[in-house]
Amino acid sequence: HISFEKKKNDDQEPIIRSIEHSSIMPPQEKCPTTTTTNNKNTIVTSNSDFTSAVVGKNTASTGTPSASSVHVVVTKDVPPEHQEKWLDMAHELATATWKEPGCISYDFVRSKEGEKANTRFVIVEEWESQAHLDAHFATPHFQTLVPLMDEISTTVNLDVSHKALTVLRNTDSLDRTKRNGRILVLFDTSTGSTEHIANLIAEGALLLDRMDVRVRVVPGPPTSWEDPKIQRDANHPFATYDDVYWADAVAAGTPTNLGCISYRMKQFWDDFSQAGGWGTTDGKIGTAFTSQGGHGGGGELACMAMQSVLMNFGFSCFGITDYVGFLDTMHYGSAIAKKPRNEQDKMKCRRQGLRLAEFVAYYINGRDECHPLQTKEWEAKKWGHPGTFVADVFCFIFILIILRPSYHHSRHTYTNSCLDMNIVALQVSHLGRRTLKS
Repeated sequence: HISFEKKKNDDQEPIIRSIEHSSIMPPQEKCPTTTTTNNKNTIVTSNSDFTSAVVGKNTASTGTPSASSVHVVVTKDVPPEHQEKWLDMAHELATATWKEPGCISYDFVRSKEGEKANTRFVIVEEWESQAHLDAHFATPHFQTLVPLMDEISTTVNLDVSHKALTVLRNTDSLDRTKRNGRILVLFDTSTGSTEHIANLIAEGALLLDRMDVRVRVVPGPPTSWEDPKIQRDANHPFATYDDVYWADAVAAGTPTNLGCISYRMKQFWDDFSQAGGWGTTDGKIGTAFTSQGGHGGGGELACMAMQSVLMNFGFSCFGITDYVGFLDTMHYGSAIAKKPRNEQDKMKCRRQGLRLAEFVAYYINGRDECHPLQTKEWEAKKWGHPGTFVADVFCFIFILIILRPSYHHSRHTYTNSCLDMNIVALQVSHLGRRTLKS
């Protein structure tokens, strides 16, 4: 799973140090782990009978995850007059729970037969460990919603169990519509800028539930301008060909070198082809990103060159029509001047990762609800069309009317007011989208 830590640099931005991670919550919302006192598990306080029945069972005294997954089955009776309200809360609870670390499955089902068919619901869960289950009980959505759901329902039965079979199911052959999507974020970096973009794209991909993400750096010798003592795999492992075979989609990122991709990235795909990889990756989805020395430094050329490589291997590459600010888009992929420092640049990277996850969910996993047009339609109804027509242009005109009297003072003041107005419009637009993300 993913972990966040502070990097000692000028910006003090959190970096991702990971080997492999699956759909998670942002670091500020990360679930706490179970603590212990005198070898007894600390009990999470809640009004829920469900919590009191499960918390503290079969948890190691260290609070670390055990080797065996935990299955939970809760049977509930919900009166017909409360079912609509109860299911609304169940939908909200499940949506938040699916993003938690260690959540393998979390489903609500209802009985089809028997005398209780009209009122009987069953909650079926599987967690990677008891510690992950305990952490679930401490989340805000659990402590807020479950007591309210218990007030209008009755718990008939609750069972906590572990796997009885020692044979594990081979998930590699699992129907693609029943497994998580698989995304590989592959990058090369000399100064760390492209790595920052890769981390943000991984974050964006994980905003969609049921996504597994690997972040990998391409191997190769150091360049003449790199410090040979720096370990390029300090934060992420070197990529292998198995990572490419594993993935449903690849986000490939490269520094812009003379308007093209880096030689290490090119060598990786050349060697992959010579090792038998060419002709084996048809049908996968691809997207590109790059860091460049400055605006207009050839970033879009590098993205298109990277996409040309992916297309030669049978990848289907897509464009992105979204605008994350009045002047900020990423039609051919995120092209960032140096590393992403301002919020618009960071939003571009996350949005590209989210769009990639939606393409995987829709085209690979068969999840119709994840089609990009549907998610964009929902966003447009709330915040205005991509391109920020409502959120940016409306604010631009509105603030222009407010600041227009300054024109009568001096032309110089009017010019400064226009600049200030544009900045405020971008901030208002960004505030709306941050609220949407939350």
